[in-house]
Amino acid sequence: MPDPDAKRVRAVLREVLEAQIRTGDPPEAKKTLDRLVATGIPASEAWRLLSVVLMCELFDVLKDERSFDLKRYVAMLEALPKVPEELIDDEE
Repeated sequence: MPDPDAKRVRAVLREVLEAQIRTGDPPEAKKTLDRLVATGIPASEAWRLLSVVLMCELFDVLKDERSFDLKRYVAMLEALPKVPEELIDDEE
């Protein structure tokens, strides 16, 4: 059974991403979604990848008590479908 909290978080992330795409702020959100879908990635997976990047940046904002870093966010969007390095588990 899916976690209702996780479902709410996904819905909020989707709302934020839809607002970014609708307003064109930042324009890279729509460009990234379009690019991923054009390369054959299913739209649902493309939305999930954008959500991962947004969540990563928001997590670091909260963890480090800092401002949203637009340059970093855009760089992570442009790197997709490669996910941010900090989300990859390093087996030591």
